[in-house]
Amino acid sequence: MEYSSGSVIGPLLTAAILKRKKPVICIVVASTTSAKEADNSVKTLQTLQNMAVNNTNGTPIPMVYFENSDNPTTEYMGKRNEIDLRIETVIRQIALLYSGNHKELDKTDLVNWLNYRNVTKDIPSQLVEVLIYKDSVDGEYNKEIDAHAGMCIGTASLLRSDTDIVPAINQPYSAVGYYNEQVLEKGDIPNHHYIMTASRIPYIFRGLEDAEHQFREAKQTIMGAELHGVTAPSDDDTGMVF
Repeated sequence: MEYSSGSVIGPLLTAAILKRKKPVICIVVASTTSAKEADNSVKTLQTLQNMAVNNTNGTPIPMVYFENSDNPTTEYMGKRNEIDLRIETVIRQIALLYSGNHKELDKTDLVNWLNYRNVTKDIPSQLVEVLIYKDSVDGEYNKEIDAHAGMCIGTASLLRSDTDIVPAINQPYSAVGYYNEQVLEKGDIPNHHYIMTASRIPYIFRGLEDAEHQFREAKQTIMGAELHGVTAPSDDDTGMVF
């Protein structure tokens, strides 16, 4: 997404998939390394938000958000090589959710979790964020999830056992499934919880816009810097002073 081609192609592909009424999760990688990259990042998120509000017939656009940064200050930021590895992990985690290798979590459950408007029409269509949490391997519940209480639109959980804890964070919709025996036989796979929320979207926009502002200020400083060593114009068009 850092470059203009990705900033345009990504949203267009998303719109085309949604027009076919197919589920989609965008993996968005923003960047504040340069003014151009920050500008492209803001415009891409604005495009996705505009599409979700005005151009998808009421279908929200879910994304997993990352941000390339040499000085990461929040959990979604990281150096480029770190973000690449985190994206690989997220793709595997989403594939696990949609693999069908679980019980009691059918296609309708997952469609309704992804498009929450099917079951909660009073929540407006918008750009939303998917956050993925894991319990410990021995099944201890990840209490970081509780920080989203009252701000979560929906949850989907994959559990090892029906005695494991399901998030109870005042979400309007939840879906729960259990790993089948083939998955459990492959090793100690932890419980996974997929949280859908819009609570961080304003902060993401604000962080990118702050970066843009800093770049504009730096550019103004550069533009206003005094030029040294310049002499009065002469008839000599070579610029030579000798």
